Amino acid sequence: MNFLSFIVPAYNVESYIERCIASIYSQDLEIGEFETIIVDDGSTDGTASLVRSLIVSGKYPKLSLVSQENKGISSARNNGIAKAVGKYVWCVDSDDYLVKNSCRPLVDLLHEHDCDILFFEFCLKYDKDEKTSITCRQGLSKYVPMKGSDAIIGNYQPCSACSAIMRRSFIESKQLRFYEGLYHEDVEFMYRAVALARTVMFTDICPYIYELHPNSRSTATDITKVIKRLTDNCIIANSFIRFADSVADEDVRQRIIRMGHSICLGTITQLVTKKSHRQRMIQKAVIDTFREYDLFPLKTPGKSIKRMLLVAFLNLRFSL
Repeated sequence: MNFLSFIVPAYNVESYIERCIASIYSQDLEIGEFETIIVDDGSTDGTASLVRSLIVSGKYPKLSLVSQENKGISSARNNGIAKAVGKYVWCVDSDDYLVKNSCRPLVDLLHEHDCDILFFEFCLKYDKDEKTSITCRQGLSKYVPMKGSDAIIGNYQPCSACSAIMRRSFIESKQLRFYEGLYHEDVEFMYRAVALARTVMFTDICPYIYELHPNSRSTATDITKVIKRLTDNCIIANSFIRFADSVADEDVRQRIIRMGHSICLGTITQLVTKKSHRQRMIQKAVIDTFREYDLFPLKTPGKSIKRMLLVAFLNLRFSL
């Protein structure tokens, strides 16, 4: 049985996909330990054809291709997880790649501690720039198994789903799925996953190169995409607040609600900028959406006086 299933959503990444696949097969793992599932999300370039040719070549054993209509990265990940047979799954974005021979320590930790979720850090790289910086760091104890609820109380900050290896049976038993059609779907998914996990572990291992390039979703500046990114934060905040109702532990429940209100505050704070026509359009769309979800006026996350004053200012500023 495969121990690890790599899930790689792919959409119009003909220029990147083989680099990603090659990096997976450059690991210090036995072929029998893993499988690689490429989920082609309705690509219109040569992505699917290239993957098929790689499968036929036999260069990458246990490489498979799943094709679907274009539904977005969340749908592709959900589809890949449904097809996976490994004990653990690792979502890897197709325009990113893994550091050579970096996975063995992670697999050894999973064998030793049998965690629901194992976290690591990212090397953030800007396109062709050789310089990197570390991201997805957490201010929690490293190499210590802990309850997911304790990680939430300890101020776990949700990061990319690619920064974690997750037990497949845990995902299935908790019926965890990525919210489709949502920006920041990782934030929504990972926070709920950690809250539900029996055991999680954080490490400072950095096996993953997260590459930002001009076509990355996170760099899009088109006004409709900017509005969607900000209004989708409303959906995430609402999801957390509703999810909190199912949590029995009061401290954890309050922490999750606070996270929801923090996302609201952070989103509305971004609207206080120059009063250009573009910015006014963005402000109106975001505030209207927050009102629809009954998330405006804002509520103060926690008891900070500074935050209370900020919330009062923003509520007054945008209620006019």
